[in-house]
Amino acid sequence: AIDSRKNIYVADPDRGQIIKFNSSGDSIAAWSATIPTSLAIDASDIVYVVASNGQKLIAFDTTGNQLDSLVAPASQFSRVKASHAHQDVWAGDIASGNIKHYQPNFILADILTITQGPIGEPSGLKGIDDSDLCYVSEYQRPVFVFDAASTLKSWWDAGAYECLAIANRTVYVVSQRG
Repeated sequence: AIDSRKNIYVADPDRGQIIKFNSSGDSIAAWSATIPTSLAIDASDIVYVVASNGQKLIAFDTTGNQLDSLVAPASQFSRVKASHAHQDVWAGDIASGNIKHYQPNFILADILTITQGPIGEPSGLKGIDDSDLCYVSEYQRPVFVFDAASTLKSWWDAGAYECLAIANRTVYVVSQRG
């Protein structure tokens, strides 16, 4: 994930750390988090981390000070994606097969339940675009698009693909090689 100053953040589960690099690639900071597996940064440069085998979401500032946390023993979060327009965060929960949408201070705003097709890895949370549309794909097809109120706005069958990425308001799809 990249903050507003173009610093890069990486979750290192083997070392139990979040590592911060400057835009030149130099390591400039690191802090501890128990088994961090996914991270995202919102519009206010809050760093959200999935930790503790997916049972915890932690919010840090860009220097590693913990701001808030959510312990959810019945959950197993696998991915977290943050809004680039607001302080909202979405977390894919493998245990429930849902995507949970949180507002600041981990206040649950809504839950997305995908009913079409098999529920895959955290219901396939792929990303949030600059207009706060949430992209979800189950086992790499189809792709569902929800707004911040969890209303299904559109969907399409992207076919088999290797990677789906969102930048600004553009969706990039890399097709599988045949």
